[in-house]
Amino acid sequence: MHKHHQAQNHILKQLEDLNNTVPSTNPTSEIHRKSTLQREVGIQQWHQSFGNLFKAHRDYIQSLTAWLRLNLHHFSRNPLNKSADESKIYTLCEQWNLALDHTPDKVASKGIKSLLEDIHAIVVQQTEEHKQKKKLDAALKELQKKVVQLQSIECKHGSRSMSKSSDPKDRVTKKRAKVEHLRAKVEKEKTKHENSIGVMYRSFR
Repeated sequence: MHKHHQAQNHILKQLEDLNNTVPSTNPTSEIHRKSTLQREVGIQQWHQSFGNLFKAHRDYIQSLTAWLRLNLHHFSRNPLNKSADESKIYTLCEQWNLALDHTPDKVASKGIKSLLEDIHAIVVQQTEEHKQKKKLDAALKELQKKVVQLQSIECKHGSRSMSKSSDPKDRVTKKRAKVEHLRAKVEKEKTKHENSIGVMYRSFR
């Protein structure tokens, strides 16, 4: 129990630090993304274990109370003359059961679930940012490849003659058009990626 409480306190401390962080414009690192995923899994397990703990506790005390009631009231030779110890045990179980009914575990469980939903929203955003980064990297790689090909063609035929080319069917003209198209695509993907950075901080501050 103490070990689990330490882990929970550690998670809460990390989340508190995250909440107090100044909104960042830096891309989410792979380590940060994996750390957030681990936190989500940890909080999921915490929420499930918390619910299971209270359910098992309630089931246990209810079964114990029912067993005592059955033995003390039905199988006793003189139900009206229970010993002091028997009365104390039965009273203890009833008070224990009553105390569990007044325990705000549902409120706590709801709070953990709310925290889990917030962390999941961050995970979704970081995943989207990661996907957008991969698109940007792919577009940059393709642009670099086409630029090298265009430079190679221009070197073979001479930059002057190539710069005057305007025939739509000309190979160099097509290459240049392709490069410009890729430049525009890169800028578009770059803008999308920049917009995806820090969205979670703006959403949850």
